[in-house]
Amino acid sequence: MGIKNLFNKNREKEEVIEKVNEDDNKEYEDDSTESSIYDDDSDIYGNSDTNISESIYEQQDNTEETDAQSEIYESKAEDSEIEEISVDKKIDEKLKSLASNGCNIVVTGCKGSGVTSVAYNMASMLARLGYRTLIVDFDTVDRAMSYVSEDTYRCLGADSMALEGAINQGMHLGRAVSIVKNNLYIIGLGAAIDAYEFDQTLKVEAVSRFMSDVKSQFQFVVYDTPIENIIKYCKDIAVMSDKVALVSEASTSGAMKTITAMMNIEDESLMQTFFNKCTLICNKVKESNSIMGAKAKSARAIAKCMDNVVKDITGESIGHYFSNMRGFAEVAWSDKYDEQWFRKGSMCNKKEIAMEYSRLLVNLI
Repeated sequence: MGIKNLFNKNREKEEVIEKVNEDDNKEYEDDSTESSIYDDDSDIYGNSDTNISESIYEQQDNTEETDAQSEIYESKAEDSEIEEISVDKKIDEKLKSLASNGCNIVVTGCKGSGVTSVAYNMASMLARLGYRTLIVDFDTVDRAMSYVSEDTYRCLGADSMALEGAINQGMHLGRAVSIVKNNLYIIGLGAAIDAYEFDQTLKVEAVSRFMSDVKSQFQFVVYDTPIENIIKYCKDIAVMSDKVALVSEASTSGAMKTITAMMNIEDESLMQTFFNKCTLICNKVKESNSIMGAKAKSARAIAKCMDNVVKDITGESIGHYFSNMRGFAEVAWSDKYDEQWFRKGSMCNKKEIAMEYSRLLVNLI
C-alpha cells in the first residue's frame, strides 16, 4: 500500500531502537521481568492474578526512552513547561465521584469537526488532573488519533492492530494498551493499517463487552469515533456511554453536517439516547460566527439556530431540540491547535488551553 511507504524510514529507526533495547536488556535483565504484563497465562480482560492497573504501571516503570529514541524524535520535539492549574472544589468532587466507578466518555461528530483534537485534549486534561485515563480510537478509517501528537504515534506504531486484537481476539488489555505519558494510555490502530469500515474491522457484537471491561480498569475512558460508526454500525457505543460529547464545527457547513447526521437517525431509541446524553461542543468558535445568517457565539445560541433550520427543513417540530441537550460548551478557534499535530505533549500543557478544557469538562459532567 502507498501509505506504508511513508513509514519505511521510521520503521528502520524503530529497528535500531529495538536492537539497542535488546542489548540493554541482556546487560541489565533481572528476575523482575517475570512479572511482566505480557504473561501469556493471563486470562483475557483482566482476569489475571495481578490487576490490569498494576500491570500497566509495571509497564510504565520499564518504558524509559533510550538515548537512541530521544535522538530519533528530537527533531519533532517541542518541550514546554506544564503550567499549574486548579479546578473548582465541587467539580473536583464530581470528577472523583465519576472516576470511582469508571466513566465512558464518547466524543463524536461529523468528519472535519475536530473530534480527535477535542478527544485528545480532553483525555490529556483528565490525565493532567491525576485520573488514570484511556483513549480508545474507534475511527477505523482515518485513525487521526495515531498522529494527533508524536506521543500517540510513537505509542501506537504504524502497524498496530491492538484494538482489533482486544475486541476480536480477546487480547489481554495489558498487552493491548500503550502508555502515552503519566496517567494517559491509548489503544487503537496504526496509521499504516489498511482502512476498512467499523463493522469490517471490529466485531460489533463484542464492543459492549469491551467498553464494560475497560471502564472497570480505568477511571476515565475517552472514545474518539465518527458519528457514522454509531448511527450505521454500533449504537452500543452510545448506549454504553456515561457521557456523550457531540462536536460540531461552529460554522454554517458544520452545523448543517451535524443536523443532517442527527436527522438521519432512524432508530428512535438511539435518537433519544443522543439527545438525553449529549453535550453540544461547538468547536472553532470565532468572534464573527454566523450560522445560517444569524450571529451566534455561544454553543446554546448555535443550538437554537440549528433548531430553526430543522423546523424550516421539516416544516414541523420533530420532538427533539438541540437547544434542549443536557449541556453546552465552546472551544475557541486557534491556529495553535493545528500546530499541535504530530508534536510532543498536549495543548493542555498551556494554562490558557487547560482552563478552556476544564470549563468544557464542567459542562460535560
